[in-house]
Amino acid sequence: MRGAWWLVATLPLLWGFAQERRTANDGLLAPRGSLTHDYEGVELPEYYTSGPVALADNTPSDNPITNGGANLGRVLFFDRRLSVNDAVACASCHQQVNGFADPRPRSAGFRGGRTSRHSMGLINVRYFFGGRMFWDERAFSLEDQATRPLADQIEMGWLDMRELTTKLEKVDFYPPLFRAAFGDDEITMDRIALALAQFQRTLVSYRSRYDQALKNPDHLDKVLTADELRGMALFGALKPSEMEVYDLHGARSLGCANCHQTEAMISGMRPADPGTAVEDRGYSRALRQGIDNGLPGNPVQFKAPSLRNIELTAPYMHDARFSTLDQVLNHYSEQVVTRRTLDPRLRENEGTNDPARKLNLTQEEKEALIAFLKTLTDRAMMEDPMFSDPFGWPPE
Repeated sequence: MRGAWWLVATLPLLWGFAQERRTANDGLLAPRGSLTHDYEGVELPEYYTSGPVALADNTPSDNPITNGGANLGRVLFFDRRLSVNDAVACASCHQQVNGFADPRPRSAGFRGGRTSRHSMGLINVRYFFGGRMFWDERAFSLEDQATRPLADQIEMGWLDMRELTTKLEKVDFYPPLFRAAFGDDEITMDRIALALAQFQRTLVSYRSRYDQALKNPDHLDKVLTADELRGMALFGALKPSEMEVYDLHGARSLGCANCHQTEAMISGMRPADPGTAVEDRGYSRALRQGIDNGLPGNPVQFKAPSLRNIELTAPYMHDARFSTLDQVLNHYSEQVVTRRTLDPRLRENEGTNDPARKLNLTQEEKEALIAFLKTLTDRAMMEDPMFSDPFGWPPE
């Protein structure tokens, strides 16, 4: 009887859910809700629109963010039709609730196979300096990167991209979306790449507690706690004069901000020479001889993605070796080892048996750093309909 009452009580909810879900002419789900979000009208803080962050913006002049393009890109990003058997979407490996990363160490492809690296979070991908994408920066732009997973025989499985465009041409809601984005109904791989790149460039985080504090930089302590401010000082994001203001005389700067730069928390910039040629930016000259398997002769150097929403993007590193931020800090505190690809900024004892720099953090310093890193969490972004699944696909 209790089960029957539960069923009666939940029938209206189930019916409402069913009514919300729509199917297209191919029998699969169609988008629901608004497909006309105003991506062009988003007002970013000044520290994104000027200075070093603006310098890092990799948006090309021939593919600016438009409402039509970004709305189409959102639909494509979440559509499982983009895999050869309708099993996975881009969003399967880059989940909104997880900072557009994957909580699994290795993402599952269209037939259940696992990727060789952990799926990187996409927050602030618009500001990946130099426009280089993937952990090893093998793609030269976000447009270049956008369609590579489609042809990957683990990820989405297409052998002939013409079959994908033919497939989408037959789906009733796609021609109008392409028309709104590009002026006519033609569906091409170039246009798919352009739209996906536009949507991903809208994934900018600017509503965290850290951002709230930056609105009043002379009074950071009105938003941040003493521990968070101490963590900010340790991170290297406070000037010496500011450390005096907030009574942080004993705090040291670890130089984290040398690798995780600007308010966007991005990597690869060289502030002393903002005119650095594209081919010299980031780690674009890193040795990329294959997957980092630890074997001699196969060194691979990896970029650092943005730390925005780092609290949500576990596990960490390209190989997902760490499941918590505490483990990450333990690594940099005591476990960094010398190798050919070790970043020069993590070397300080050249000529010794162990030139690798270890931070030697106290427990209090670790706690303060983690407290600061959690101020980068943008809950509003993780719940924003502009970045959500328009289909309502069931769990994979």
